[in-house]
Amino acid sequence: MKINKEKVKNITTVILLIMIILVVFQYTLEIRKPWFGKISDGGHQWLSGTTLKYSRIWWDQGAVNLKFATFANPSSVEFPNLKSQIPELSYPPGEIIPIYTISKIINQEPNLNIVMGYNLFNHFLIIVFLSLIIFIFLRQIGFNIFYSFLFSIIPILTESLLPGPIYWHQNVFFADQAVILPFVLIIFLAVIRDNIKNQAKFKILNFIEALVFFWGIMTDWLFIFVFLTIYILRFKPYKIKNNFYIIFKKTLIFWLPIIIAALLYIAQLIRFDLIKLIIYKLNYYSFAGSNSKIMFFSAHFWLSYIPNYFGRAGSIILMGIIFLFGLIIWQIIILKRRKEIIDIKVKKIMSLASIALIPCLLQIYFFPHHSYVHDFSTLKFSIPMALLPFILIPLAIVFILELDIDFKKINTKATVLIIILLIIAGTYTIKEHSRAIKIFPTPKKSFHIIGNFLDKNTEYEDVVFSPDIEIAANPPQELALSMKRVYKIDSLDEISKKVKGRTEEFVINIFFTKKDNMEKFQEIKDSAYETRQDEINNLYLYKIKKDYFINN
Repeated sequence: MKINKEKVKNITTVILLIMIILVVFQYTLEIRKPWFGKISDGGHQWLSGTTLKYSRIWWDQGAVNLKFATFANPSSVEFPNLKSQIPELSYPPGEIIPIYTISKIINQEPNLNIVMGYNLFNHFLIIVFLSLIIFIFLRQIGFNIFYSFLFSIIPILTESLLPGPIYWHQNVFFADQAVILPFVLIIFLAVIRDNIKNQAKFKILNFIEALVFFWGIMTDWLFIFVFLTIYILRFKPYKIKNNFYIIFKKTLIFWLPIIIAALLYIAQLIRFDLIKLIIYKLNYYSFAGSNSKIMFFSAHFWLSYIPNYFGRAGSIILMGIIFLFGLIIWQIIILKRRKEIIDIKVKKIMSLASIALIPCLLQIYFFPHHSYVHDFSTLKFSIPMALLPFILIPLAIVFILELDIDFKKINTKATVLIIILLIIAGTYTIKEHSRAIKIFPTPKKSFHIIGNFLDKNTEYEDVVFSPDIEIAANPPQELALSMKRVYKIDSLDEISKKVKGRTEEFVINIFFTKKDNMEKFQEIKDSAYETRQDEINNLYLYKIKKDYFINN
């Protein structure tokens, strides 16, 4: 059997890249460890609370029973039906499905460790696929294996070590974070298409791509723009002319996963009568719903949000590559008008750069209000940051200017260029990495202490009141842990008003976190038929039967 030496070299290099990723990623796990499995009221950890709350509601009530819809309130005596639980369907449930599925597989109720563990697993795969995208792509366009390897290290550095990805890909997980992996997978699939000649394998690839499109569109609105970008690049619908039927047929097949996902989501919205609300939200977050603040959106996004998570240099780098990207595209248009030959490598590089960059720009400018109020909308730019400034854009410039640099064999010019780019990328990344742990907000221990206590000591029929705290539907962090609402009161009369006229069986719970308030409710405490307490943390829960309370 003849051994393909080139194939062996490629596989060996990929294994080496994955080993480097494992070492770097293990380092990031160590520095993130103090915040793993812990939640805060800052840093948009509202999102992780939302994911955990939704997935725990699915666990308790069954995802199929709930038609894969998400709700503000867990099932309880005061929320006996889906309407009272308040459906929340601003996004399809793509980010909840993997958490719920993992929990079912391991037979463990969803918790923060599962949510953050899956988020970290996502991050690891994102780094792997970004590195593979560069390695495979450069090998396709004729780069030797050593140069391809060196360039493939750059995405490992930026995606692993920059503050934004380090923070968002552990402690915050919802749609904007969950969508990054399918986004990267789509770019990866777009690259490997060029290597597949076998028709059967090509069909398998198309099927996998359709599944990833479905996954992406069920997760976040970013995929609308990912989908449109790839559609335009691949099918060139603006050149239909005489082959309309062929384009129409291919378009229909290509659009099928998006159509199915859209129909499923619309069915959910109709089922819970939320069509008008979603239209309002889309209007609110888009151009149509913009207010006076949006006039300053670009300045706020590029000069405040991006520097927070990618550094000031990151802001300059991203704005610079957007400018250079536009300049190169314009130069390509000019060359086409002159009917001059354009290097195929330039076309391939700019096509790949387009898939990584254009959807990110389209989303933030189509939904400027959303991006203005949510700093986590910056995370998607970690992908163009990993691929464009130190790899694709410089190479596009080299080829479009026809500089005398040969990447097929090792030589001084190419080696110097790559080393310079590696040094710049490494210096920038390491400098910004020093700020990474400063982004993590201090975990709020009370969320865990109170949430776990109530979760253990309350059931469906319990209605909990407290003179000390309130646990509302949102922010969701506490409710995700307690799975029980707590209503703040100042007197017993407020309890009477809350339960008046309720015919169903329920148990009144009075919850105290401060001993000073316990004396004020001494009489009702004495009527409790059961007491649960955590003396170490000064938590006390008194259970009073409904009939006794109403009759007295």
